[in-house]
Amino acid sequence: MKTGLTHQKYVWEWGTHWDNTTRTIELGWYKAASTPTFESNVNIVKTGQGGLYDVVVEARSTQKSYSTSVDGNNVTGSRPLYGFVTRLAGWSDSSTPSNGTYNTSASESNIVLISAPSYTREFELLGADITTVVPDGQSITGYSFPIWYKARTTYQCQVKYVGMTRTACRNLFNSLNGTSGWWYSYHPYEFKAVTSGGTTSMDWVKNNNVTLYQCLNEFKASPVGGKLWEVELTLSQWDDKYTKSPNEKFTPSWPSVWSRVPGLSKFI
Repeated sequence: MKTGLTHQKYVWEWGTHWDNTTRTIELGWYKAASTPTFESNVNIVKTGQGGLYDVVVEARSTQKSYSTSVDGNNVTGSRPLYGFVTRLAGWSDSSTPSNGTYNTSASESNIVLISAPSYTREFELLGADITTVVPDGQSITGYSFPIWYKARTTYQCQVKYVGMTRTACRNLFNSLNGTSGWWYSYHPYEFKAVTSGGTTSMDWVKNNNVTLYQCLNEFKASPVGGKLWEVELTLSQWDDKYTKSPNEKFTPSWPSVWSRVPGLSKFI
């Protein structure tokens, strides 16, 4: 496990360097070297009073890169952990029960709702603007202090699929573990000067030129006997909005990635 979870990791440095693409000497961030890095935890845990042990693995791999491009569309460009999982003993086992009823895929027919889709909204005080309504340098008369809030809406849901073959579990994992399944893309907000109708004011504005990604979902597959498995999905996502009115009307919108989870649409 330790050998498989040791990945080559580049060390980034700032300075002058030779760029093989442009064939020039440049000043900036560059990959200086590659070193073997182990970030995971592998523990041997004794089970009960007998002579049996479990190997408990907490796998982790951090990939870092520097770029002049502000878009993060290469979120799935390097996935060393995924490559390691696909090589684990038993991962490719496609054996199925010899008789009885079982499901070869996750669908509406074998989905179980553990925790219904829900959302919460919390407000956080960011600060106040200081703007002049009527110029007056002798007192605060004529000044207004509009208050900014960050409203964070968190969406959560939990489902499981029962009576699955191991191949069905693997196929569900592969279908979700990509940009179109697990990852939620969003644009960050910036506090900047905005001109409208000849008047300039400070405002929180969404920067559509920058794309960030969020993944708070969990996938858990467990054997239940008789060569059958069940998969439990814990889905979570948050959205932020900046506003001056904590009492504004709000209409929730379920995360778009949830529509790609088999059978979940019947509950939303």
